[in-house]
Amino acid sequence: MLQRTRERLGGAGMVISIIALVVALAGTAYAAAKLNGTQKKEVEKIAKKFAGKPGEKGATGLTGPPGPVGPKGAAGVDGKSVTVTSAGLSSACGARGGAIVEEKGTPPGVPVCNGEEGKEGAPWSAGGTLPTEPVEETEEGGEVFINRPIETGVWAFHGGTTEAWVPFSFPIRLPIRLEEEEVHFSSDGNFGDFCGASANFLEVKVAGSMCIYGDGSLTNATLKEVCRPGCNSNGTSPAGGFLVFKLTSTEASGSGAWAVSAPEPEEP
Repeated sequence: MLQRTRERLGGAGMVISIIALVVALAGTAYAAAKLNGTQKKEVEKIAKKFAGKPGEKGATGLTGPPGPVGPKGAAGVDGKSVTVTSAGLSSACGARGGAIVEEKGTPPGVPVCNGEEGKEGAPWSAGGTLPTEPVEETEEGGEVFINRPIETGVWAFHGGTTEAWVPFSFPIRLPIRLEEEEVHFSSDGNFGDFCGASANFLEVKVAGSMCIYGDGSLTNATLKEVCRPGCNSNGTSPAGGFLVFKLTSTEASGSGAWAVSAPEPEEP
C-alpha cells in the first residue's frame, strides 16, 4: 500500500501531503522550504480541505495592571471675596440709598442704587377711577383742543330684527354714573358743544360727558337710547351700559367710536 501511494504521489507529493496535513491540524500557515509555486498552492488546497472549524471563543483574560498616574494639574488661583455695605442716604445714590459692592480690600467699590420712587400712574389713581385733572390745551391745524383724561372705545353691530343692543364698558370706572343728558351722539344738533368734531381726534370738551361718534356707516338704524345695564334707566353706570338702536331692516348695521371723561369733583 505504501509503495502504491508513494508511486502515485511520488516523493514530493508525499512531502506536500504531510505538510498540508500538518497545516490543517495545527491551523498555522507554514512557509514550506524548497516548494515551488505549484506545490505551495497544492499545500494550501489540501490544508483547506482537512482544516477543522474555528473553536469557540476563549474566556476573557485577566485585567491588566493599572497604568501610571498622570501628571498633577496646575493649582487654581484663589478667588476674591466681595463685600456689600449699605450706601446710606448721603452716598453717591443720593436720597434713594442703596448698597456699595466691592472686592474685599479694594475700595471704593461700585454703588448699586435703589430705583426712583414711582409716581402715581394716570389714570390709575386712588380708588381705580378715571380722574378729571389735569386739563391741557393743544393747538393743531389752527384749532385749540382741550385735553383731559378720557377713556375711549369702539362699537359696532350688524343685522338684527327690531332693535340692536350694543354693549360698551369702562375698564377704568367713572367715579359716578352719567345721566341721560350727559351722553351725546354725533347726530345731535349740539354735539359740537360737548365733543370734538371728528372720531379721528377724540375730544371731550365738557367734563362728565360721553361722546358717541358714528363713522357715517349707520344704515337702516337710528339711536334710540343709551341705557344702564338692564336698561331700567337711561345714561351710563360707572362701569358702562348699552347703545340701543331702532332698526328698520334686518340688513341694518353701524359702527363708530366713543370717548368719556369723568365729572368734575363736587365741592365739599
